[in-house]
Amino acid sequence: MKDQNFTVDIVDITPQIANNFLQKNAKNRKLSPRHVEAIAKDMESGNWKFNGDAIRFSSNGNLVDGQHRLEGCVLSGKSFKSIVIRNIDDSAMRTIDSGKRRTYGDHLRIRGYENASAIGTTISFLIMIAAQTPKLQGSKHIFTTADYDAVLEKHKDVIESVALAKSTFHRSDALLAAIHYVATYTGYGDQADSFLQSWRDGQINYDDDPVIYIRNLLLKELTKVNKMKVEHKNRLIMLSWQKFQKFDIIKNARLSSVKFYMDGWDEDVCGIS
Repeated sequence: MKDQNFTVDIVDITPQIANNFLQKNAKNRKLSPRHVEAIAKDMESGNWKFNGDAIRFSSNGNLVDGQHRLEGCVLSGKSFKSIVIRNIDDSAMRTIDSGKRRTYGDHLRIRGYENASAIGTTISFLIMIAAQTPKLQGSKHIFTTADYDAVLEKHKDVIESVALAKSTFHRSDALLAAIHYVATYTGYGDQADSFLQSWRDGQINYDDDPVIYIRNLLLKELTKVNKMKVEHKNRLIMLSWQKFQKFDIIKNARLSSVKFYMDGWDEDVCGIS
C-alpha cells in the first residue's frame, strides 16, 4: 500500500533483518533490557502473535518505533511477522507510545470478565507468592501476558476467591484473595475463610490473633502522612497468614526473617515454571 508520504508492507522479520533495522536506530527512547527479555521469552515459546503493531521509520530513514521487538527477535533467534511503515513525518514522533499501556486486567475486561482488574492483580500476587517476592517491579523475574494466562487457565477457581475477598480491607483485597486461593488450594479452606472474615470485620479467633494484630497495625497506618512501602505492607499481610495457618500468636511485627511465600505453592504448582 502506498500514500503520498509513506509506504506500508507486511514483512517476515528474521533476526538478520532485525539487526539491519537496528542499525538505523539513531534516535529513540532508552532501551529496557527487561522488556526485550519479555518479548524474547514470548517469541521463543511461540506466544508472540501478529497484532498489527508496526515497525516504523521516519522520512530520514531512522527507526522510530519497534526497537524492543527487534532486539527481542535478535535475542530469541526467532523470526516474526510485522507491518513495516516507512517515510513517516518526523513531527509524528511525539505521538508514538503516548497511549496508556494495557494491564492484564484490561485484557481480561476486553474478554468479558467481571472483576477483571481485581482478577488481574490477584494473578500477579499468585505469581509473586510463587516467585517469593513481595513485588515484581524491579525484581529479577520476568513474566508476560502468556504467563498470566497460563496461571488463570490452571487456577480458574481463583475467580471465586476474588469475589469473596471483595471489599475486605483497604487496598489489600487482591493479596488477600491470592492468599485465600492458595490456602484453599493447599487444603486450608476453612482457615482461609476465617482469615478473610477476620480481615473484613476484625473477628478475633484466639488470644494474640496475628490477623487482628497486623490489621490494627495497618488501620493505624491509614492515618499517617508518610505511609509504609507497599512491599512492607504485603509482607505484613503474608506474615499474618503464616502465623494464622499454624494457630501461632504475634506480639510484634519484625520482618527481618519473613519470606513472602506460602507452603505448597511454588512456580511449578502456580504454572509459571
